Amino acid sequence: MERRTMWVDEIWRDLTYALRTLHKSPGYAALVVLTLAFGVAANTTVFSVMNPYLFRPLPYESLDELVQVNQANPITGWDMDRFSYPQYEDWKARS
Repeated sequence: MERRTMWVDEIWRDLTYALRTLHKSPGYAALVVLTLAFGVAANTTVFSVMNPYLFRPLPYESLDELVQVNQANPITGWDMDRFSYPQYEDWKARS
């Protein structure tokens, strides 16, 4: 028997065993189905919320010209500290 066929056969046996076991205990089967449904729903919700922010391109014409501006804060030791928009306007006016 070929290696790939053995792998598929083993998965098929595991699946039939799982279905037989779930058929014998309907309460556990319902719990399994509810757990899977909850997992799929949670995953779908997270993907729907994060999709516009993580996976779609930003709505700007020249994406290759976008830059990130940070400030260093020697007190905290951070090199990517936040700053306000008025600070940005001040830096822009000085440059």
